[in-house]
Amino acid sequence: MLRYKADIRTLIYMAATTAVFFYLWNGLGTAGYLMPFFYALYLFLSVSVMVIAHNHNHLPIWRSNVMNGFTDYWLTIFYGFPSFAWIPTHNINHHTLNNREGDYTKTYRFTENNTLLMLLAYPTVSSYYQQKPIREYLRGLKTTDKKRYYYSFFQYVILAIWIGGGLILDWKKTLFFIIIPQQFGMFAVLVFNYIQHVHADEESEWNHSRNFKGLLNAFIMGGIAVGGRRFGVRVDYFRAHETFGGACNHRAHSPVIFSG
Repeated sequence: MLRYKADIRTLIYMAATTAVFFYLWNGLGTAGYLMPFFYALYLFLSVSVMVIAHNHNHLPIWRSNVMNGFTDYWLTIFYGFPSFAWIPTHNINHHTLNNREGDYTKTYRFTENNTLLMLLAYPTVSSYYQQKPIREYLRGLKTTDKKRYYYSFFQYVILAIWIGGGLILDWKKTLFFIIIPQQFGMFAVLVFNYIQHVHADEESEWNHSRNFKGLLNAFIMGGIAVGGRRFGVRVDYFRAHETFGGACNHRAHSPVIFSG
């Protein structure tokens, strides 16, 4: 049922994320010296979830629409925002403009200065401005594809039930094991986007994005691409991803670009 066998890695990361969450929630890892280790692991997995969400929205993991639907909802609750939101903000808007004017995630909205303050402010500012294309996308679906509209809107409902139910059961656990990891993952993905584009030449065909290389990139986003898709050595993940957009969903789709 998997579209590609490489996505077995995706399932392993998803299973690990789920297992560590319940381990922490049930208190098994809250006592003694193991707690910091498992919490740090869970924060790492929360960042990995954003990579899975990214990959899945470029190219769904499953051949089955039902399984892709379950994956969308799983991503929604662990990512902390409806999974469909990647489509209008990232797939459509960002890949079309790559930090040029009109990109809702552009890094120079208020200033070209690249400072620690701007880095820390960017995730909040970018998230705020990304709400507009999300609203417009939903309005469009409501007019043209009501089934898809309700499917997307229900992701908000599932997320509200997940967080609201958790707050009712135990607000402290919900804060530490649901809300903070969600926010950490979302903050991380926007920081990655900022670093990738800030002071790059958005008007250039090739230099609009910054390369990420090294072991950490290979572990989280590039070489093994957490989401299960291992990109080759000829063009690194981020550069190929921003340049070729949909072509980088899986190396099988573009053997000329990806090798290894």
